Amino acid sequence: MQSRNVPSSGASTLVLIAQEAAKSGDYELVHEAYNRFMSIFEISNNMLYVMLAELDALAGEGSNQDALDLTETILNKFGYASKSVGIARKKRGDIFRSMGDFEHAIEAYKEVIGIREWRGELTPEALYGIGQCKMALDKFDEAFAFFQRIYVLYEGYTDWVAPAYLLSIECLEKLGGHEQDIIKTYQEMLAIEAVAATPEGRKARERLNDLVPAEEVL
Repeated sequence: MQSRNVPSSGASTLVLIAQEAAKSGDYELVHEAYNRFMSIFEISNNMLYVMLAELDALAGEGSNQDALDLTETILNKFGYASKSVGIARKKRGDIFRSMGDFEHAIEAYKEVIGIREWRGELTPEALYGIGQCKMALDKFDEAFAFFQRIYVLYEGYTDWVAPAYLLSIECLEKLGGHEQDIIKTYQEMLAIEAVAATPEGRKARERLNDLVPAEEVL
């Protein structure tokens, strides 16, 4: 994990350096490992992974156009078969959303949802991104539908179900929903043991306690 090790590292080690440096926010080291990899290993099964680390670094430092360009390069080089390409394309949506370009972000997320090879955890993640974009556009009824779709159809993905419940309730509040509907949604959320144990679940419990007497809370 030091710059002096980059010149002597092989392909797998360069990927490891880039990935760990991206996690720690050492983007310069990511760039060093990435550039070394791309200059030496023109053909490698590890190339996609070092490119994903470089993508994280570019996005993390705010080099948005370079990051978007890299997502296009990844798709052109590797096609649609790899789920890792789906990760890059989902991050493309995240970048557009961070730029406030919500329409292009929604297009990117919909691309992820539409590719059969990318289905799985990326699907609720992309749906969540669309919901966030719709909220930013003040389209709370549409946002609610996307968040609801997550916890109805993808209940096994707790990491996305829990925040989707909270944002769906926020949408109900923005839409002037009846308090009983909001309470019912909180109770439905907390009835799922795995969701109730999340930070979002604990926050939901606190909010529900403010709405109904403690003895009535699940």
